[in-house]
Amino acid sequence: MRKKYIFLLLAGILMLAACKQDEPAPVVEMLDLGNDTLQLTGMFQQEVHATSGTVKMLRRENDQLLVLENFKTDYGPSLYVYLSKDRGFTQSLNLGLLKSTSGTFSYEVAATVDTREYPYVLIWCRQFAVLFGSARLETPQ
Repeated sequence: MRKKYIFLLLAGILMLAACKQDEPAPVVEMLDLGNDTLQLTGMFQQEVHATSGTVKMLRRENDQLLVLENFKTDYGPSLYVYLSKDRGFTQSLNLGLLKSTSGTFSYEVAATVDTREYPYVLIWCRQFAVLFGSARLETPQ
C-alpha cells in the first residue's frame, strides 16, 4: 500500500513538473484603448502554477477586447485562455492559445458574448488538464 501511495505522489509531482520549462520572451502589444469602455476587471490568482497580473474586459465599437496586463505565469505546453462560467471549467469559451507567459496582450471577444455570464478568465494547460491560474471579472469600483 505504501509503494502505491509513493508511486501516485511521484506521478503527480512529475505531471506538474512536466508543465514547467524555460520561459519565452515577453509579448507587449501596442494597444490603442482610447475609445474603449472598461466593463469588467480582475486580478489573476495562482491555481496550480504561479500566475499574476490584471485582466480587463473592454467594450469596443464592434466587439469586446480582453486585455491581460503585466501578466506572468509559468511556461507550459498547450496553454489556452478561456472565458468560463466557473473555475471548474464546465462551460467555457476558448479565446485561443496563450500568446506569451508574460507581458501585455489582448484577445478579441465577439460583441454577442455576454461577458457577465462568463465571469472567469482561465489559463488552462490542455496537455495535462491543469488550471494554471484564474481571474474573476467584476465591475470596477
